[in-house]
Amino acid sequence: MKKNRIKPGEERLYVIPLRRAFIRAPNYEKTKRAVSELRIFIKKHMKVEKVKIGEYLNLKMWERGRKNPFPKIKVKTKIEDDYAMVELPEFEFQKKKEEKKEKSAVEKVQEKIGIKEKKEKKSKKEKELKEMEEEIEKKEKHHIKGKEVKNTLTKEQEKLEREKRMMPESEHR
Repeated sequence: MKKNRIKPGEERLYVIPLRRAFIRAPNYEKTKRAVSELRIFIKKHMKVEKVKIGEYLNLKMWERGRKNPFPKIKVKTKIEDDYAMVELPEFEFQKKKEEKKEKSAVEKVQEKIGIKEKKEKKSKKEKELKEMEEEIEKKEKHHIKGKEVKNTLTKEQEKLEREKRMMPESEHR
């Protein structure tokens, strides 16, 4: 005796009884249990391992809340690749969204460019800090007695120390 094999692309209509499954479940889990029973039913009848529930079917199942699901529901199923798609009979199956992959690749490139710009900004700050350090060293070598020179040295040193504190530890020498 041969089993009826379902061909990929073939659509079938089922009326799935759900009441027996959720009647023993606690009130707050009745719809959740009904959804899992729907999956079990489709796995058994379509002979597949994975089941994808359509958007409109999911909305219909949860329409009355989590405590009061429909006792039975009419669905259409179709096998694609290694999974079964389930949807309400009035609606079309939604295909995979491949556009997101392309967008994500572009976003990745933009992120990389953004990272490079951040690195360039960091390098500019590092250059400024090095220049300030060199100026301080030059002034210390050419030490001139006078209050103004000593005050400017301390101000620049304080500014340099503040900049170093603001930078993450990984950027320190």
